[in-house]
Amino acid sequence: MALMTITQTILIPPGSENSSSNKTYSPDVATVVLGVNNTVTWVNQAETTNSIVSDMPLQQDGKSFDSNGVIKPGGSYQFTFTEPGTFGYHGEPHPWQKGTIIVLPYESSNFTPFAAKTYNLKQVHYYDSSNFHPKVSLYDYSYDGIDKDGLVSIDNQNFYQTTLDNDIYKLKGIFAQFHNVTFSFPEGTLTTPGGAFVNLDVKFQDGSEEIYGGTTSNPDGSGMAGGIPTPTQYGPHVSTNSITVLGNHTMPQAGLTIYHDKIKLLVSADDKMSIENNTSVNKILGIIPSCASTIPHQYAIAGPPGDPMCPYANFVASDKILNATGFYGIYNYTSYPGTLNYVLEPSHNGTIMFLIHMNMIHHNASTIPYFNQINITNDIVFMHDAGMHNHPGVDVLVEPKSQMIRDDGSSIVTMTFSASKDALPGVYWVTLPPGFCVGGQMIILTVTDCEK
Repeated sequence: MALMTITQTILIPPGSENSSSNKTYSPDVATVVLGVNNTVTWVNQAETTNSIVSDMPLQQDGKSFDSNGVIKPGGSYQFTFTEPGTFGYHGEPHPWQKGTIIVLPYESSNFTPFAAKTYNLKQVHYYDSSNFHPKVSLYDYSYDGIDKDGLVSIDNQNFYQTTLDNDIYKLKGIFAQFHNVTFSFPEGTLTTPGGAFVNLDVKFQDGSEEIYGGTTSNPDGSGMAGGIPTPTQYGPHVSTNSITVLGNHTMPQAGLTIYHDKIKLLVSADDKMSIENNTSVNKILGIIPSCASTIPHQYAIAGPPGDPMCPYANFVASDKILNATGFYGIYNYTSYPGTLNYVLEPSHNGTIMFLIHMNMIHHNASTIPYFNQINITNDIVFMHDAGMHNHPGVDVLVEPKSQMIRDDGSSIVTMTFSASKDALPGVYWVTLPPGFCVGGQMIILTVTDCEK
């Protein structure tokens, strides 16, 4: 079965050209698997030229692991590893930049093409059995975002959606993992006199399996093919433009949409991450409690947000908060209407999940040379009075740390604030990725103990 290969991206971050910055490659240690993600791309986000040089002379598949010259700011270098091993490398003229690539053979890696292969599979056959049917079958149903990737709403439920690059008639043997669900196409798309049918096998982490179609043979030599019918304008068929099929498995529910001869994988967003359906999500409250409005011995005071100087950026994006959990409460910040105040207590964690949408990429000499996509770093910026930029006792974790988003594409980002038991009380302005200057929003984070 063929793998859908992924490119491993390593960033050369801004400031890494200065030895005192303690910045190096991100990540500095990367593990890749042959046949899965063994092509590595280094992207230079620094303001000066860089180069990638192997610590020891290395040749694989007739090519040297060496960028053979400088990588200009905004440029990139790519190398495909074809043999397992551990390979160190460094930067020139910046020898403090050090990195390691660990290349694993496919059969010994922890990569499992079928997330559920160790379970006792519970098979449910669709389309080739009269006893089972998908929970949802929508014909010529156009939903908002059907032609995009990201979060979409189908039949009053939120789904993550991604589009396969593969031709619909060249799916045989392809599989992909998306939000912990494995989609495979063991027989691809079968073409018959009665139309074309996509064969799909969906495996979940709990061991469940849903099978759409396949071929059957009769004793007399005849046979039949089933699956998800492809839309076509040459009928009579069930649909001419799109078909969406969603299975019976829940938490998550999965399926696909076929639209303009493209396969779009669908995995339902966890109910805990759905604003519309989650009653446990902190609601925005109107009255700020005294513990958040009057803070004794306050370390940081947000003050006016100011008007930051924005340098030229080669893209414009936007973000939308989808969900927040773990905070004491979320309130409208009275000093600046329209700004949300997230109140976090010491010894607690608060998580915000939001959607970044790439509105426009400005193509010019500094644009990273990927067709219609750009790599962005998800930086969090704290701001408060007196020019202080530290925030004792408050840490933040962002996943993913960086991502490649194509023009008009979207990505989900989660950001977790952790306040230690000794975190100093204060009120901070926080700029969310992708940054205020390119369309990101600003929130207030208040650290205070409301249980005293």
